[in-house]
Amino acid sequence: MNFFNKNIIVNHHYVEDPSKNLKGIHHFPIDDFDKHISFLSKNLNVISIPEVYQPANKGSSEKSCVITFDDCLKD
Repeated sequence: MNFFNKNIIVNHHYVEDPSKNLKGIHHFPIDDFDKHISFLSKNLNVISIPEVYQPANKGSSEKSCVITFDDCLKD
């Protein structure tokens, strides 16, 4: 399967530079997050959750991405 032939939803849980005070949490360093967002926005059309259904339902060849955050911790 070619990654870029699909509409995708990317979920992030924790974007912060690693800290010795927070053990057991898989950190996504801020610099890596910036690179990740840059990559997605250069290669895919970044859209909202309601918008992802439109191209998928139409069978569009548009390559789209939704970026979400799990904010349970509200940090």
